[in-house]
Amino acid sequence: MAKFIPKEKLSKKAQKELNRQRRVTWGFSPVTKTVDSRKIYSRKQKAQIREDDGLGTFLSEYTVSSERLTPEEYIDFLKRTDLGSQYPKERFGERIARLVNTVSLSLTARNEDGLLIGVLFGLTDFAYWLYVTDLGVDRDYTHRGIGGQLMRTAHELAGGEKDIAVYLIANENAVPFYEKLGMKKADDVMQYSHVEWTDFTVE
Repeated sequence: MAKFIPKEKLSKKAQKELNRQRRVTWGFSPVTKTVDSRKIYSRKQKAQIREDDGLGTFLSEYTVSSERLTPEEYIDFLKRTDLGSQYPKERFGERIARLVNTVSLSLTARNEDGLLIGVLFGLTDFAYWLYVTDLGVDRDYTHRGIGGQLMRTAHELAGGEKDIAVYLIANENAVPFYEKLGMKKADDVMQYSHVEWTDFTVE
């Protein structure tokens, strides 16, 4: 019987390999189907989510926008999502600041009160490829279509499904979500990484 060793007691090399095994690359391939109608992305889109306050259900709106976040607002958002455990501890604050200031696609979802409830970051050449680096939704707003709306908006903004292939690295718990979007495991991706990686959670 194999001996169980807690992750925190593994060597750095073993922890890194375990983290690598838990990440799966997924992708959309460009498709050629005809789309009868496709709305043009106009910086802001409104969508509705169905709420239940215990007395009955009602519809509330959220807005998807292209905007730059401050490092402080993004870090506060990370505390309310599962993304808060997806970054290494090394130089966290410095690297988050570079991320929010330079990423080529920065989409947000906000509720009617302006609260940040969803974020998508991506890298794209606006011609062939979109790599989604980060996608997260506030835990109080999951399973309401926000993540899917962010993905569709990013794909459209990058150039649309007839031109743009989408790739990302999926946390194992998010695989069912990406499968529902039509994504499949990709076999044609190479990796080179010597990243220092100490697991931690933003709190």
